[in-house]
Amino acid sequence: KQLEKLKHVENPILKNYLLRFHFKTVLKSGKNIADGVNLSKYFGDKRILSNANFEILAGQKIGLIGPNGCGKTTFLKMLTKEEPYSQGKLTLSQGAKWGYFDQGHLSLNIENTLLDEILRGHIDLSEEDAKALLGQFNFKGTTIHNKVGQLSGGERARLAFLRLIMEPYNFLLLDEPTNHMDIESKTAIETALNSYTGTVIIVSHDRKFLDTVTDTIFFMTDADIRIYSGNYSMFRSQRLKELSEYTNTD
Repeated sequence: KQLEKLKHVENPILKNYLLRFHFKTVLKSGKNIADGVNLSKYFGDKRILSNANFEILAGQKIGLIGPNGCGKTTFLKMLTKEEPYSQGKLTLSQGAKWGYFDQGHLSLNIENTLLDEILRGHIDLSEEDAKALLGQFNFKGTTIHNKVGQLSGGERARLAFLRLIMEPYNFLLLDEPTNHMDIESKTAIETALNSYTGTVIIVSHDRKFLDTVTDTIFFMTDADIRIYSGNYSMFRSQRLKELSEYTNTD
């Protein structure tokens, strides 16, 4: 019942643009985007995962949380096959086309104007549509003719995120996407993710952000992945209840 009450605020204009640009190019991925069976990952004596089982369903918005150093970024890189796993099985749907966001590696051309940067690689995109998309991400007026190099770190991340969701990806892996962002940038990304119809897995320490955009929590703990339905607040409530029951039966 709580899950049904979750209301993620979408932006209908942005959703319309995204559907239009993705219509011909996004591949169907089926019910499952990815799944792991008895999956293990070791770094020497350190266990990141030990016989973990999970599935990532099409359309899910997953928050990936856990203690610092538990291996969240490693898990994302295992999904992209950049990082090998040690044992078990990890399957990614043939129809899955992933895009990775890491604030440390923003692939922007700093000499381009914002308008040129959005048009780059998108020959079918009109200048008017590019301006409209930039406007949806709060880049308006003469700002769109400024060079990318003039933007703040948060603004660059916002622009990089817009470029990411314009690509024909149906699976986004986001590593701390809102780090060092102002409220305006966070809000733009929240509404974009809620307007995006693909699958998303997000590593973030921002609880409010996770509450706004996620419907499932993957909790990495004790070299395992525990799965909870709902956003971060719902996970926290369930987790406290589990710990209370464990203490009472101990």
